Amino acid sequence: MVHIRFALLAVLAAGLLALSGCGSTKTKTVEVPGPTVEVPGPTVEVPVGPPDFVDLSGVPEDAMVADSESMDIEAGGSVTIGEVMYSCAAGDVDCTVTVEDGSAVSTGGAVTATVTQAYYTRVAEEKRVAAATKSAGTKEKAIAAEAGQAADADAGLGGSDHVNADGTDGNDDDPYRLSVKRDRMGTKIEITDHGMTDKEKDPQFAQAMDFGGGRTMHSRAMKADDDGNVESEVVIVMTDIQAPKATPFKDVHTLDTSTNTDNDTPSETYEALAIADTNAARALVKSSAFVAAPGVARDVLTFNADVTGTANTDEAFEVAGTYGGGPGTYRCNTAGTNCTVTLTRDDEGKVSITAMTGWIFTPAMGSMVDVPDADYLDYGFWLKRTTDSDGAVTYNEVETFARSSIDESTGTELDTVRGSAKYEGDAVGVYVHGVINSDGSRESATSGHFTADVNLTAIFGQVYEGANPSDSEAEGTIAPNMVNTVTGTINNFELSGGEANTWSVAVEADRATGANMFSGDAKGGMGDGSISGTFYGPTPETTVTTDGDRRDAPGSMAGEFNAGFTNGSVAGAFGARLEK
Repeated sequence: MVHIRFALLAVLAAGLLALSGCGSTKTKTVEVPGPTVEVPGPTVEVPVGPPDFVDLSGVPEDAMVADSESMDIEAGGSVTIGEVMYSCAAGDVDCTVTVEDGSAVSTGGAVTATVTQAYYTRVAEEKRVAAATKSAGTKEKAIAAEAGQAADADAGLGGSDHVNADGTDGNDDDPYRLSVKRDRMGTKIEITDHGMTDKEKDPQFAQAMDFGGGRTMHSRAMKADDDGNVESEVVIVMTDIQAPKATPFKDVHTLDTSTNTDNDTPSETYEALAIADTNAARALVKSSAFVAAPGVARDVLTFNADVTGTANTDEAFEVAGTYGGGPGTYRCNTAGTNCTVTLTRDDEGKVSITAMTGWIFTPAMGSMVDVPDADYLDYGFWLKRTTDSDGAVTYNEVETFARSSIDESTGTELDTVRGSAKYEGDAVGVYVHGVINSDGSRESATSGHFTADVNLTAIFGQVYEGANPSDSEAEGTIAPNMVNTVTGTINNFELSGGEANTWSVAVEADRATGANMFSGDAKGGMGDGSISGTFYGPTPETTVTTDGDRRDAPGSMAGEFNAGFTNGSVAGAFGARLEK
């Protein structure tokens, strides 16, 4: 009470001083310092009710953690458990959330639950993986179907599954045909399907990608059907074709000494090319004089010949032009008979020369012509796929192909090639790559296209070092079981999806006597795949030895193969050149 008494005295003193100043105009305030008085109050406790269940109606069950987990949350804050964010209401009361058995309870403040972005990202990735795995399964079936085809059923794009124009399933007029050409700069490869003749209705292949090194992708898509399904085709081709080479005209075409055929004097002599009236020759002719009248389906142009009996006068028609790209002059070179050029216009309006006789072409001095590469390989694969309205992809068919621009080697001549030859090249094709669980089951799968290295050794006839093979005691230097075989590897697979792999294919093939093809096993570690190939090019005779004449090994080979691995499978084609 001491503190209170001092305070009261101070108040009374202040009051007396105020009263003593009544009637005066001046006042004075007196402050009496004293100690601060603190009055303690009771502690207030806010009761916390029983735990409340958190509303999880908008949270998928697979976003929750499987094990029990509890976390404290400051008022206004949030925490993430699994793929769910729990938020504590703003205020003075913190929260505790406990997650267990697919449910969540909170104590303290109110807690709300929302799914995090990580959940949506995971679900989208799982759907993508599932779709890719399902799609890869269809490609795996297509690879197996291609692997099961006989070699003679594998002609052209689409193989023998397509009915030909004559209603048969033979391969002679298979509508899927492939042409490969490279422009002068060597920058573009064109794919032509000669079976698609109506350019307005039939979509043509367009180059979709150039991977470099002679490997390109070409594609085309059909119109969607009533259900929204779109069928498309993809071709990936590898070729070692080179750009055309500029060559002197006279080194490409044989020039004759053609003399003016009338009896005028003096006669004129020409180092010229007589133009043959053939499709191949006429296709090389170009001149501004050989133009059809507009809208005319068939136009016959007439040109003057030299008139017989007009000495020292040359009436023969001459005009500048090109032959196979080489510049020069066309001359009507008949005796008194006018020359003609027949031009025909097709349904698409394209005009071509369909007949011409009596013409010679004199190349200009220094005239050069582009000579296309005549010795090249092209190989790859064609596939058909269907994309439905939801974007799911089904692979319907896969076909591999391999060819050369030059003729196949002669089998009987291959029999007289002795010793071995190494071939190096590339392979390209389609693949399925799986992720395998510890129990051997497949977790997921991806698919795409691949490239690989090819290293093969062909062993032809036996070699007798200085011995006569007719001698019964003569011993060859090659193991008898290795004669007429092709062995080696296809490895260093690079997959378009970037999947790591250790794939390698061991080749073990044989060539029958008198044959120019070889076939056998392509072993990737899971079952035996198959390989077949053909030798291309001449095998010229070289030296004559004590054991008979010998021939050089052919310059190239190309073929197709398929193989299985513990975690995938491939189907592809290859081309390889003789290692010099």
